[in-house]
Amino acid sequence: MEDTVGIVRVDHIELLARDLEKSLTFYVDILGFKRGRRTISLRDDGSRVEQACVVLDDFMIEIFQASSEAIVAAWESSSVGVKTFALRVEDMSTTKAALQTHGVVFSREPSLGSSFEGLRAEILDPSGISIELREWLKGDNYHSHSWSPSKDSVTLLP
Repeated sequence: MEDTVGIVRVDHIELLARDLEKSLTFYVDILGFKRGRRTISLRDDGSRVEQACVVLDDFMIEIFQASSEAIVAAWESSSVGVKTFALRVEDMSTTKAALQTHGVVFSREPSLGSSFEGLRAEILDPSGISIELREWLKGDNYHSHSWSPSKDSVTLLP
């Protein structure tokens, strides 16, 4: 058995939202997450932190209402941080059609993946956070060790 430090899985991610209510509506009513707990914490300095959790199967997102200072600050595209997070879909065309009925705009149309066998697309949540939609095809998944690139422009490294 391999030595580990006790990490067993990804637990959750945290997002800063421009508008917590709009984000909750998007994740629950459109993407199908379930509402989890919602809290307001009063800090010693008098500030308050409002957050709400949404859950999909065994994956949780904590959505925090961003401060007005954070909302005003310009996003630096060159900064380091989370680029996107991904949600798995069973059928990209069905998911795309369903999301479009809710007015969700695709920032990246479905296309073949380069580092996996399947389709990927991207949408934006109400705060502009990028969400990848991924449909695995032909039995590929992130546990597959037999995958090889189907594009000449992609090289699998050892």
